Amino acid sequence: MRSIARLQGRINKRLRKYRQDRITNESSFNKNEILAQFYQKKATPLAQANEAAETGVPSSISAGIINLKKELTPKEALQQVKTISKERKFKESVEAIIRLAVDPKQGTQNIRGTCILPAGTGKTAKICVFADKSLERQVVEAGADIFGNDEILRQISEGKLDFDKLIATQEQMGVLRSFAKILGPKGLMPNLKSGTLVKPDALIETIKISKQGQIEFRVNEYADIMVKIGLREFETDSLFQNFDAFAKALASKKPESIKGKYFVRGYVKSSMGPTVKVDLSEYQRMLQD
Repeated sequence: MRSIARLQGRINKRLRKYRQDRITNESSFNKNEILAQFYQKKATPLAQANEAAETGVPSSISAGIINLKKELTPKEALQQVKTISKERKFKESVEAIIRLAVDPKQGTQNIRGTCILPAGTGKTAKICVFADKSLERQVVEAGADIFGNDEILRQISEGKLDFDKLIATQEQMGVLRSFAKILGPKGLMPNLKSGTLVKPDALIETIKISKQGQIEFRVNEYADIMVKIGLREFETDSLFQNFDAFAKALASKKPESIKGKYFVRGYVKSSMGPTVKVDLSEYQRMLQD
């Protein structure tokens, strides 16, 4: 009986997938239109009116008129993200996704770096630091949460990574290198490009910056970069400041081998909401001036 039930379950699963594929392939089915209708119903008219009054964003946006195909200025797009996403029981993040005209397989085009978000991330990063024992007091006073020692190394070996970021001085890499298989997949292995592998004289400043809202970014295999630029509860101006800092940081990383268009397209979205297209032409012009 159990085998029959399992077989029936697999059959039902395949039927559901078949029906979904048929719906997706129907030319009359427009996913963006369905999403637009859904989020338009979720938007509260009073909240839209208040946000329009506070930000001065055009009424066509604050009224919940959603066109997911239209490119908006960064500030307008961020306001629309706030408008179409509903209030949730958790602090929803706002994310920026930008595609670049690069080939990540080429070393010179594997874009990676750090950026300080002026308005912060909305979350205080828990930082672990590996450095010479003589620097422990200074490191803790600078804001580090954990100072690396043998006990922390044991916890790492067991997969217990009770921190968001690991910063180390160069002489500590001999010890940490043996934990690369654990730290690497989590994006925690210190390295120069991400600014987490530093000289002793730059250690304290790096810790302070990390606490102030520094983020790391790296292009993926599809030439996309996605980062969190704050929380939905942030004011639109604060989100724009963070987006602007991130986009300019990407512009500064443009490889000399890239000619012509560098910013292909951009989006912003809340964690649970739809993407809104962003016009990146102003950042492209910066590279041409």
